[in-house]
Amino acid sequence: MNLYTQKLTREKERWLYALRTMGEAKTRPQELSGPIFESLFESAKICTFDDVNLNMVAETMIDQADRNDEIAWGVKKGLEQGIEQGKELKEIETTQGMLAKGYDWTTITDITHLDQPAYEALRTKHNR
Repeated sequence: MNLYTQKLTREKERWLYALRTMGEAKTRPQELSGPIFESLFESAKICTFDDVNLNMVAETMIDQADRNDEIAWGVKKGLEQGIEQGKELKEIETTQGMLAKGYDWTTITDITHLDQPAYEALRTKHNR
């Protein structure tokens, strides 16, 4: 560590030093650690790439964005399926409780809008 980097104690000084040296710096000084400075120096490195390397970086970023979209879509679909499954299991539970209390199917269907064939189909689907 040289005398100048020893003075990089205040945030403003760290930013000024980073902005002044990031284009030619081969390594990032330890005093400029942290995610924001890592991103800054990574961006500076990309600025020195030729067209081939820039295209590779762009393709990688697009691929990562596509993967992120696919993951988000999968999470959304999974949540939707989970909500639907929860509703169906609740319908089974409610109907079973009503049957245990002696309700007839006409009353159960009036209250739950679930007739006996639909109830049996749900029970089969969820192994209940």
